[in-house]
Amino acid sequence: MTATADQQLEFAGPAALSQLVRSREVHPRELVELCLRRIETLDPHVNAFRTTMGEQALADADSMTSFDGLLAGVPIAVKDDLPVAGQHTTRGSRTYWSPAHADAEAIRRLRAAGAIPIGISNVPELTIWPWTASDANGITRNPWDLSRTPGGSSGGSAAAVAAGMVPAATGSDGGGSIRIPAAACGLVGMKPTRGRVSTQPMGEGWLGLSVFGALTRTVRDSALMLDAMHGATATDTNVPPPFTGSYTDAAATVPPRLRIAISRKVPPGQIAKISRDR
Repeated sequence: MTATADQQLEFAGPAALSQLVRSREVHPRELVELCLRRIETLDPHVNAFRTTMGEQALADADSMTSFDGLLAGVPIAVKDDLPVAGQHTTRGSRTYWSPAHADAEAIRRLRAAGAIPIGISNVPELTIWPWTASDANGITRNPWDLSRTPGGSSGGSAAAVAAGMVPAATGSDGGGSIRIPAAACGLVGMKPTRGRVSTQPMGEGWLGLSVFGALTRTVRDSALMLDAMHGATATDTNVPPPFTGSYTDAAATVPPRLRIAISRKVPPGQIAKISRDR
């Protein structure tokens, strides 16, 4: 691709990119190569990735025979808490070094939709902090301001998407680990309903409070990622009622007139001085 074409695609989302692949205007290999160039240029400053899988991603792109998937040819980052076949799942710690024998169910579904995992994104140690830094992998920085954090614990995923290194990334959220980085980096991040996205083979985290989802730059792209990721296996312990529609279609629906209630009564308790001053 030309430099101009690169610039047009750098911040395109999964919906636009997959459409270009389906129409044969762009080949998946071109998208992988573009993302790898962006990572090579930007990640030394941001530290969004623990590792990249360039050779495997290029091989996956070259071996694609079907271009009809929801995420056809779209490179993605995977948060370092979802197993990817052949990769270590470290959760930001030096103690987790067992290579995965198979993809997690959510990754399997993303691959089935045509997505291409391109790298493993950084997390804070044990994925329990609202910032992203660890002794094992260093400090991940916010691409909008390198002196600030991208949030956590899906901070590496958020930083990679916000910087245009990848169009989308997986995340997980128990107490805000998708939503906090989305807010810090200007992205869309939604915590799906418990069980909407399979947690297999790991099982539920934090007694079911932690769930898997995605980080993107638009509502439409987040809906598309959820369309690809959602679904359960026979071994998932908590499964919500099935959703038979399309999240992408739902996101495009204009909502009816809404009525919003606001309480004008101050709850019992002491009002902080900063609130009174304002």
